[in-house]
Amino acid sequence: MSWRILSKRADAPMVDPTSYRITEIAKEYARQWVKAGDVVMDATLGNGWDTLLLSELTGPSGKVYAFDIQPEALGSAADLLKTSDNVEFILDSHVRLKEYVKGPLDFAMFNLGFMPGGDKSITTEADTTLQALKNTLEVLKNNKAMTICIYPGHPEGMREKDALEHYFSGLSSKSAFVLKIMTLNAANSPYCLLVIKRAGYSSESR
Repeated sequence: MSWRILSKRADAPMVDPTSYRITEIAKEYARQWVKAGDVVMDATLGNGWDTLLLSELTGPSGKVYAFDIQPEALGSAADLLKTSDNVEFILDSHVRLKEYVKGPLDFAMFNLGFMPGGDKSITTEADTTLQALKNTLEVLKNNKAMTICIYPGHPEGMREKDALEHYFSGLSSKSAFVLKIMTLNAANSPYCLLVIKRAGYSSESR
């Protein structure tokens, strides 16, 4: 698997970098890392757009686990994905992913915060997010990746940022390669982490 970082395709149109959304950056990583037949996870289903992309990339021979705690999310996404037969919708917290995910993962996506257009009082939380990410690393194959979109512009998002950066910055580079993609000159703007699990990873690392 190549570790290329958002290399521009020859046929890709010119893009204004100020219009980039971190969710689109995460999707570009998914396109680079996921192939047909892979087993992957969308840990934060929301409206289902990341799950739809993962479903298309993995194809009929692949598998997508999609988690959300809100019935409204599953209802909305199920309509979007009604022709996708490779998605398993799970109405539960991603912190319990190991109760549902059978076998190792090839890729995972986390889009933290609240559901777009939904109840903003229902948001991912630092403690469970951090534990879910640790659990994901345990089931992720070596030399495979996950993306994490982080939103420090609201109080719980800032707590998530602090907890996740403390954890990942303390990991040995033999355990994981962690890339941070952010806007340098915009305070508390959303940003994306790409985490690649390395062969030296151990659950005892932290």
